[in-house]
Amino acid sequence: MRSPGYNAVGGFLPRPVLLTLLLGILLPTACVLWFMTQAMNNERLALQQKSLDLYNSQLQILTQDFNSQWESNIRHIEAMAAHADASDLFAEVVRKKLASAILVYDKKGLLRYPILSKAGYKPESDPKWAHATRLEFQKGDIKAAIETYRAIAAESPNTQMTAIALNALARCQAKSNDAGSAIKTLTQDLAYPKFEQATDAQGRLIQLNAQLRALELMPTQPASSQYKTYLAQLSRRLNDYQAQSKAPLPSNQRVFLMQQLQRRWLDEVSFPTLDAENLALDFLNTLAAPRKMERTSTLSATALVDTWRLSIAGDAVELLYTKTYLQSALQALAQQKFPEVGVLLLPPTSEIKTDGVLASTPVGKLMPGWRVTLSAKGDAFSAAATARISLYFWAGILITASIVLLSLITARYLNRQIRQNRLKNDLIATVSHELKTPLSSMRLFVDTLLDEQPGTASNTKEYLQLIRKENQRLSRLIDDFLTFSRMERGKQPFVMQPCRVETLVHPALEAVQKKLETSDFEVTIDISPDLPPINADADFMLTALINLIDNAHKYSGDSKRILVAAYRRHKQVCIEVQDWGIGMSRRHHKKIFNRFYRIDQSLSRETDGCGLGLNIVSFVVQAHKGKIEVESELNQGSLFRLCLPAIGIS
Repeated sequence: MRSPGYNAVGGFLPRPVLLTLLLGILLPTACVLWFMTQAMNNERLALQQKSLDLYNSQLQILTQDFNSQWESNIRHIEAMAAHADASDLFAEVVRKKLASAILVYDKKGLLRYPILSKAGYKPESDPKWAHATRLEFQKGDIKAAIETYRAIAAESPNTQMTAIALNALARCQAKSNDAGSAIKTLTQDLAYPKFEQATDAQGRLIQLNAQLRALELMPTQPASSQYKTYLAQLSRRLNDYQAQSKAPLPSNQRVFLMQQLQRRWLDEVSFPTLDAENLALDFLNTLAAPRKMERTSTLSATALVDTWRLSIAGDAVELLYTKTYLQSALQALAQQKFPEVGVLLLPPTSEIKTDGVLASTPVGKLMPGWRVTLSAKGDAFSAAATARISLYFWAGILITASIVLLSLITARYLNRQIRQNRLKNDLIATVSHELKTPLSSMRLFVDTLLDEQPGTASNTKEYLQLIRKENQRLSRLIDDFLTFSRMERGKQPFVMQPCRVETLVHPALEAVQKKLETSDFEVTIDISPDLPPINADADFMLTALINLIDNAHKYSGDSKRILVAAYRRHKQVCIEVQDWGIGMSRRHHKKIFNRFYRIDQSLSRETDGCGLGLNIVSFVVQAHKGKIEVESELNQGSLFRLCLPAIGIS
């Protein structure tokens, strides 16, 4: 056991050596990393500058292409406006995505499209109509109202009045839960061509509203062929802008019908002009009168948010553009040229943010104050720079790894040398100390014998016994040192052969029997019968057991009891040596197998040995592919257990 503060062999390097090695690693590594970082940054900056120059040139090309497409679209719209009907022009421009929406005027500045509804025929002056509405709404007499509306429809010479009465008749039939009759009235009686241009009091086409009402009354699950036919027919009519010549459909009614169909049958209908119709109507609602505004030959702001207008075709056409439309048109052009950056179109009122902006340029004369910017998506240059700077990176990693590897090899070599020096010093110091004691004792006894007077044989015998004891102690120490030396050099041969536990335990006890008898120790042997043999080197296992028994003898204190037991545990044979002496705390359980380790200095003075016994035991057990266990508590004694593989147990 070693004294406090002792540095175990194989521990850390001395602080000066360790600091020198760390500086030898850190300084070159820091220099390499600094060089690598600077090289990578310089390469990145150079690549970034080249990329910015390239982006600026390509941005000019993109802006020219955008202006060319813009002017081409305007020429195309002007060419169509020369011969196309106003409603056809609206549909074509929107479907070809030449603008977000348009307004078409005549030479007098009156609106031709979108068509705004006008007040239609009002039947309130007819006494029969007034009577029918009182029956329906005031008295709630739906049956009488049905008969009255039917009579008005049959007797009235006015087509408008007839259509209004049939529409009211269908409404009352639906109220009376007669959906079949209501559908027949809406789809057959009101389907005659003479009712195509019939409008209600708000100027809406009665026939189209009747078709929507019929669809709402028809069952959709399961869908009938009639339902599918009428849905397709109404959708086709709303998307047909050429039918305007027969029965002009007010834009607000068209929008209403489209929205209703889309809300109820979204998966079955499609209206590509709905957003444009809504935008045009919203723009007209911002005007005091639906007349042509002051001409603007460049893109100008409107009262609508993110919406601009442009006058073309001799002021006959007003084009409307939303910010979303303009941004989408620009991105469609830039998608192939700038996949790694974001392209943004900024109106005059927007501020250009400098963060992440790579390049910026004005759009052109048709869009004064507008700018196109390129913005980085994340780190726009990382992917391009990776290939260029990878050489610097991997070179730095290789150099750093080489420095660390060489330093570790050097540290390992130095550590080995320091371990050997420490071992030599510890061995010399321990040998000097441990050998000095028995030699001094024997010299003292010899001197005493030489000085004694003849006739004192009893003293001579006692001194000779003490000299023999010290001689045995000296021989034991020398054996431990020789064994330890062979262990360190790895030249300790092991001759393995089957042997029984009894042939190991009894000789070990016999080797220390005189010492135990002299100290009045009580030794108990408990070996289970029929134990399987073990594969072992008998001499070395005997040495290990003697060390354990001798250790129990040293530290038994006043109890003077030792138990040696052997038994089978699973596929192993276990040998235990137990005492009831001074014991040890748990923190020493693993350290006691270290060479030269002793729990405290005072104990090392009271007991002989140099702290190699348990280290030799651990070495022998590991060489036999077994394990050693210790159970001990302070002042409660200690138990050492050797577990070795048994032979013939599967």
